[in-house]
Amino acid sequence: MSYDFRNPTHLYHENGIVKSRLADMIHTNTCMHCRKRNEILVNNLDFSRWRDAGEYIQDVFTWLTTDQREVLQTGIHPKCWEQLFPESD
Repeated sequence: MSYDFRNPTHLYHENGIVKSRLADMIHTNTCMHCRKRNEILVNNLDFSRWRDAGEYIQDVFTWLTTDQREVLQTGIHPKCWEQLFPESD
């Protein structure tokens, strides 16, 4: 099972290909905790701004949720994050 963080409200079909108004590439990584594969749609230019130019992820990917940005950055999805870093009372 993989965790698919693509947002269906932004998706559309063009010539039989699923595309997004906000994204043009699928970034994949693997959760270090459960080893499940993550897929998240991102914009190639935004990805380069973040990865290569060093811009802050929250400034570049404003249309992604906090959880989606965490998956993009670390590969850890929300369920495993809670297991790895439980909140203390």
